[in-house]
Amino acid sequence: MFLAILWRASEYVTESELLAAGLCPNNGESLCGYGIAVQLSHTPGEVGPTNNRVTGICNAAIAFRLVDRTHVHARKTSLNGTKRLHELMIEVAQSSGQFARTIERALMIPEIPAAASSALTRGENNG
Repeated sequence: MFLAILWRASEYVTESELLAAGLCPNNGESLCGYGIAVQLSHTPGEVGPTNNRVTGICNAAIAFRLVDRTHVHARKTSLNGTKRLHELMIEVAQSSGQFARTIERALMIPEIPAAASSALTRGENNG
């Protein structure tokens, strides 16, 4: 969810891509780790632990060049999704769509005719 929040605010994502992903456009405000932690928390007591997790995820995302961190002032940084994050999110969306279609095809089991089905449940073997 963290990466989706950053991707939604990225300069690389289009409105049609957001709509396809089921996300609404960001209102243009800059994002910081604490602000994301507040968004993801259900209660005020969850903000601290969530902020710790967000910080860890953010550091990993920065290491993989999915996110850039810009220092706004001494105690605040702005997080921005990179082009690499955009490409990753598009690839994940496409592959998950392909995976979903593969599963749907795999689950398309031809229906057993009613007479054969009742014979199977009674234990009859006509052949």
